[in-house]
Amino acid sequence: MKTRHLLWSALTGAILLTACHKLPSDRVVIDGELQVAPDTLLLIDLTTQQKDVLDCDTLLLEQGKFHGELITDEPTRMLLIGPDVLRQMEDVVISLPAVPGEKITIKGNADDYIVSGSAFYRQYGEALTALNLVGLQDPTMVEDTLCHYIVAHGDEETALVLLADFLCEINAERALQAAEALSGEVKEGRFSKYLSEALRQARREVELEKATEALQASGTAAPDFTLYDLSGKPLTLSSLRGKYVVLDFWGSWCRWCIKGIPDMKAMYAKYSKHLEIVGVDCRDSQETWREAVKQYELPWLHVYNPDESTLLEDYAIQGFPTKVILAPDGTIVRVIVGEDPAFYTLVDSLMQAR
Repeated sequence: MKTRHLLWSALTGAILLTACHKLPSDRVVIDGELQVAPDTLLLIDLTTQQKDVLDCDTLLLEQGKFHGELITDEPTRMLLIGPDVLRQMEDVVISLPAVPGEKITIKGNADDYIVSGSAFYRQYGEALTALNLVGLQDPTMVEDTLCHYIVAHGDEETALVLLADFLCEINAERALQAAEALSGEVKEGRFSKYLSEALRQARREVELEKATEALQASGTAAPDFTLYDLSGKPLTLSSLRGKYVVLDFWGSWCRWCIKGIPDMKAMYAKYSKHLEIVGVDCRDSQETWREAVKQYELPWLHVYNPDESTLLEDYAIQGFPTKVILAPDGTIVRVIVGEDPAFYTLVDSLMQAR
């Protein structure tokens, strides 16, 4: 599910440098029977994820059964991964809370497992089973299910841990609201640090969303810029005033950017007298950018956005492609992320209403 993919993308580089050794301090005992790998699993301590070398242990599987211990002096998160994950040949990643002084038992496979053990893990496992969170794919169902549980069980440690562990599955603002339902005793207890980092991330996301909304709001003056075109000449955005302008933030590496080229060409052929497109290439080398424009025969204006530019921040660009539609007076009409048919519908309506 999404949580595993995010963990994998964040940890790939560090895992490749992992040095496996035992850690000092208190311990979490883990027993299990998992059908996820032929002979070994890696047990990784995520308290070390900011280091160049992650702490881990190799667990031997005997007919799927294994035993291990993770040493930590405070609640943290741990990963169970199959060795082929390092070679990107599989996606066996199980993320679990690691609670010192507790024992966890896990049985099943990467997409369907049952957690039990000592007091905390029994409650945690019962919640996972009751909420059907393991393997649940629908993000709306994950968010609704989690938030309802957290509000109803705010005096239980399990609610705090589930909120922290599945935070990336929940709208950040809604996650912060759900956190308010946790009792003071739970928030200030042994999991206080476990939750605080997760909530810091949620607050940063909310702040970013608000900043993005402000920068991309309809009627906002588009930040002016000057970048160099294919011939090496400077192109200033404000020089295009008097026409509708589409800023197309794209890159040759972006599959959806390339997929949308035929529709962009058709739109440009239809409205080029009254609308200009400025392709803003991002994250390509200049050579690759020039080759892509030539290969796909893109007839509109093009500029290259160098790595040191702040243009993506100025326009709060979060994904590619992003199309920013500007009115003739240089204000933002709409920002559309992705290859969305709504973009073409909006352009049609603007051209018809001229």
